[in-house]
Amino acid sequence: MTQERYGLIGTGSRAGMYVNALTGDHADVARLVAWSDVNQGRLDVYERDVVAAGHPSPVRYAPEDLERMIRDERLDRVIVTTPDFTHADFVVRSLRAGADVVVEKPLTIDADSVRRIGEAIAESGREVITTFNY
Repeated sequence: MTQERYGLIGTGSRAGMYVNALTGDHADVARLVAWSDVNQGRLDVYERDVVAAGHPSPVRYAPEDLERMIRDERLDRVIVTTPDFTHADFVVRSLRAGADVVVEKPLTIDADSVRRIGEAIAESGREVITTFNY
């Protein structure tokens, strides 16, 4: 079975469920290969968990390098668990860079951002899934 290649942006508390799923129950079909956050300490904490679960450490990227992360790591999907007001920018950037997106609710915070995401979906032909996990 082929594993999809996942990236994650935002490693606050919302990210934990996704990291655990990608390194646990769903590790046979999905692999966390890259991640990004402005807070290196949070990345350090999750990295210890990933390595302790027997997986290689994902490659770290700065948030401004999201497109490079998608390209260089050949990501199939990006999980967005950043603060709500940043969702639209990261979703649009990911779609336009060629990755599908999983975004923790809410999708975004205003109607203009929804329109921007809709336009990026139409332009890219990519998929966005909004999850409601909490």
